[in-house]
Amino acid sequence: MSFTTGQAKVFRGVVAARQVAAAFAKTSRPWVIIPVAATELFSAEAVVSAQVAAAIDAAKQPGCLRGVIVVGDIAEEQLQSAQPLLAQRGVDVVVALGDEDVWPHGQRTLVSVPAPGVDVSAVGVEWGAVARQVTMWVRLVALLRPVGVAVSDAQYPALLAAQHACADLGLETKFLRVPVVRRPDGTSVAQQSSEDAVVLGAALSGAVLAAEDGADACVEFARRVAPGASFVAAGLDLGPAPELGEGVLFGALGDVCDCVFVPFGIGVRDQQQSG
Repeated sequence: MSFTTGQAKVFRGVVAARQVAAAFAKTSRPWVIIPVAATELFSAEAVVSAQVAAAIDAAKQPGCLRGVIVVGDIAEEQLQSAQPLLAQRGVDVVVALGDEDVWPHGQRTLVSVPAPGVDVSAVGVEWGAVARQVTMWVRLVALLRPVGVAVSDAQYPALLAAQHACADLGLETKFLRVPVVRRPDGTSVAQQSSEDAVVLGAALSGAVLAAEDGADACVEFARRVAPGASFVAAGLDLGPAPELGEGVLFGALGDVCDCVFVPFGIGVRDQQQSG
């Protein structure tokens, strides 16, 4: 197998995926993968979505190749149209895996993910869905043997659980956090913009300004902005939010779920002054 780096060479199917992983291992070429659902590869403007582009940038690690892993059924013409766009961003390989490639016998295994210390079900985090996402990522890690996996912070509960699962199973792969890309109105580019999304985005973004006064103050601020929404503050381990240190504030309004990372007890102003 031969290819030129930075050209986003396309490989289809599980056999080709194994060959790519074996070739990289044989030549000691570590790589970082960016898993992308086939439906999320393009934005409405038919360009590579801003969130995928951010993940590609985050996957740029010293000495590592970058591979976009498209999971799910995607038409050949869509894949071919994506190839030059991904090459422009420095992607080395693109691996397309249909559902049958990932689960040739159906999904018979599910990684058991312990519930976190803080109940996040009220903010749209469904733990069964988290377990399914973690199982998918662990499957890709086992198949492709990357040194890193770049995943959006919007999927933080699954990202954290997947990192724990890989560590416990002896899979030496690091999950890389990719900041959520937002529109000027504060909504995530990965979500459809709606009134609920705008209100929730404003509540979460505004709550960060109350970080200096602690997690409870952030939750109260967010509730004042979006009284119909639910909010939960937690630590990075999804346990109780720290009095002093980084944590995460989850929010849900209608069908929209979102989260922001907050320096509880420190505040944005303190961070700017110390920087």
